Amino acid sequence: MSLSYPKCCKDPLYVQAELSDEEFFSLLKPAYTEITKPACEKNFDEAWNAYFSALSKNLEKRTYFKIKEKDIIRNYINSEFNEKEIFEALGIANDLTNYRFKLQDDEPFVFSKGNIPWNDDFGNSSYNRLFLTYMSYMAHLANAYIITRDSKYCVFFVDAVNNFIDTCPVPRGDNFTKDSSTWTMLGVALRLNAIMNNVAVMFDDECFNVEDKKRIIKHLYQTAQYVRKYHAANGNHVVVQMAALIGAAAFFEELKDADEWLTYGLARLKRELDEGVFSDGVQAEASPNYHVFVLNELILIKALQLSGFDKIPAELEETIHNMFVALRDMCTPEGHLLNLGDTSVGVSAEKNLKLAAYLYPGEFIFDENVNLSLATVCKFGLIVTKYNPKTQVHLPHFTAHTQSGFLSYRSDFTKNADYMFMHAGEGINGHAHADTLSVILYANGRNILLDSGNAPYVWNEDRKYALYTSGHNTVKVDGKDSHVRMLHWLPMKTAPCKIWVCEETDDYVLFFASHYGYHSFMDPVVHTRKLIYVKDGGYFIVLDLLNAEETHNYEVFFHLPPSDAVFNESTKSVHTCFENANVIVYPACSEENEFKVVNTAYHPNHNSKLVKPTYIISSKTSGNKYFATLVVP
Repeated sequence: MSLSYPKCCKDPLYVQAELSDEEFFSLLKPAYTEITKPACEKNFDEAWNAYFSALSKNLEKRTYFKIKEKDIIRNYINSEFNEKEIFEALGIANDLTNYRFKLQDDEPFVFSKGNIPWNDDFGNSSYNRLFLTYMSYMAHLANAYIITRDSKYCVFFVDAVNNFIDTCPVPRGDNFTKDSSTWTMLGVALRLNAIMNNVAVMFDDECFNVEDKKRIIKHLYQTAQYVRKYHAANGNHVVVQMAALIGAAAFFEELKDADEWLTYGLARLKRELDEGVFSDGVQAEASPNYHVFVLNELILIKALQLSGFDKIPAELEETIHNMFVALRDMCTPEGHLLNLGDTSVGVSAEKNLKLAAYLYPGEFIFDENVNLSLATVCKFGLIVTKYNPKTQVHLPHFTAHTQSGFLSYRSDFTKNADYMFMHAGEGINGHAHADTLSVILYANGRNILLDSGNAPYVWNEDRKYALYTSGHNTVKVDGKDSHVRMLHWLPMKTAPCKIWVCEETDDYVLFFASHYGYHSFMDPVVHTRKLIYVKDGGYFIVLDLLNAEETHNYEVFFHLPPSDAVFNESTKSVHTCFENANVIVYPACSEENEFKVVNTAYHPNHNSKLVKPTYIISSKTSGNKYFATLVVP
């Protein structure tokens, strides 16, 4: 029988006791004699006073901005942001102080002091408990405290964390790291970072009493050790866990384990980034959402470095910069993440791109109205306000990230731009889709060929459709996918690719590549695609060549925006039926081709499912086969 944390969380066989004062002070480096000497004499009150004094004096290097600037930051926010912006920033934090938690469901959950259901499933989504235990919402408390210095935010934070420690003691061993429990490793790392940051921000508040500080600090140490011992073997979760471990090394620099945590965390992070981020800056799962997921963790390390923690290697800077550049290029005209892989529709990249504009002046300016978000100022402090993001440079319209195969072009940097993207590279790990040589197109700022979306992470027909080849704007051969998954979260690399040409002229833009996902067939098939944007007219041409000798069945998929779609029998074209702007997909006709329009699933996000028209051109042919298609807005 498998163990369940909720059933075992009170059993000392499976959970650790809280550290005693003697156990905690035995962890300190001998050099801190002002702390260790009274501890050795069992004078723990004096030892704690000395430890808190050391902690308070050196908080600069333990969080993401200079603590001594809190009052200056608050004044800056009150002068640079309007009342509405500040009110909205305080909204979530004020709800939390009333025990109103906005998690995964549409409506918030209301709990009571001392009765937060950390170990229970509730509501309509299985993600509610996970989001509750991740504690990412604690950042809103820290921001609200910086803005107002109101102790009510500290009181809620301390009460909630104490309730968590009462209910969810740290496990012994790794029994509960993979069962979607309170101690799943991703959640542990996110929670560790969230609590450490709030302790640093609120440390000097009069409502943060000595006994609560002792207890929470001991718990943080045990949590950091848990991360060190039981972190994931690979994947984007490792980045989160190592970022938390590096943060713990900064927070607990007086402890013996801190140096090992830092050395190990940096080495293991480097290994994961070498494997998980292409040299061109694109995260290897080929999913913009998880690109940002990883980048956000590296931003935390960058923030530590800017605050004065000088043990972060300079080589990380190049990776962070390259990931910001790649993020800029995978954004749609409206400033959202490209709906590729496991990325929901409408996810804004604005916060990160504005931060990049301040960190790297001149490289990330879409217009002159670049203002940092209030949350970014709270996280980074005054250092980002000293940058001048107004520097004008020529931003590239045409970008080819050739290692990852992320190829993109935009006609300009307005919200009404034409934009095209082709994925001509491999994806690695669980969030990669069988979308090789798929395309996503925008005209006048509107998505005219789209992906099938981000279906819930449940291994069912909707999820399979979103992952597999037929859910993307590409070609399927003999009913097979270009990439076969061994398990849901343990797939092999997606189909290998070769990029032949990426070029821009005065008249057109061309992406030209082949993939070899069907090379394992007894009669190998090579899919070669040219995607062309014609500048004079603003339309797109999709040319497909399938190289083979024997007979195969080919299907070309074009996924249109949710609407009614009209099929023209005489021209074999399909067009959408919106009031203002539409798209027509116009194939070069061939007697051997068959044409149909079917309704298929479209998941803008995990919580919504729509129907979209999908145009399929198919042909059963011997030898080489050509398809030519116009996509005209």
